[in-house]
Amino acid sequence: MNPPDRHPRSSGQRLFFALWPAAMLQSRIFNYAQSLKISSARFVPVDNLHMTLLFLGQVEAGQQHCLEQALNSLRLPGFELYFGQAVFRRRQRLLWLEPTSRPDALLRLVAALRQIASDCGLKTESRPFRAHISLFHKLAQAPSDLPAPEFIWPVQGFVLAASKTLPAGARYRIVKKWSLTG
Repeated sequence: MNPPDRHPRSSGQRLFFALWPAAMLQSRIFNYAQSLKISSARFVPVDNLHMTLLFLGQVEAGQQHCLEQALNSLRLPGFELYFGQAVFRRRQRLLWLEPTSRPDALLRLVAALRQIASDCGLKTESRPFRAHISLFHKLAQAPSDLPAPEFIWPVQGFVLAASKTLPAGARYRIVKKWSLTG
């Protein structure tokens, strides 16, 4: 696979790879977030709920084509994620759901995405992957009694998504989907 021409022809898009829950699971997660009755923070809209696997940044059309071509032949298994804890990250002022474990299949998927991004000429973050679904941003402190969520997510695919920053917050759009095998 050859990296695309590095001379930009357009401004590209801000892209990232993510696990995107089905609408029913998104609704269950959103209902859990609403049940916390947090009004002092910015909540993540229901249709934005996802788990980022790898942020790519600005991606030119040639790089995106390279990514899509490489991913069309990727064969990795599906897996399940069990969410049993809500975590408050004081420094980042975030409240998120974190799975109780990170299956090997999830870590192999993230490693494969990093390699493909590199092969397509993209530089990505080097920090370790932290599996989570953000619920609230700009939260000063966690609620005193944080009930444990209970969600099982049978992951059967992943997406390439675009991010657009608006005054009211980021909006995400799925660009393309790929299935994971049984």
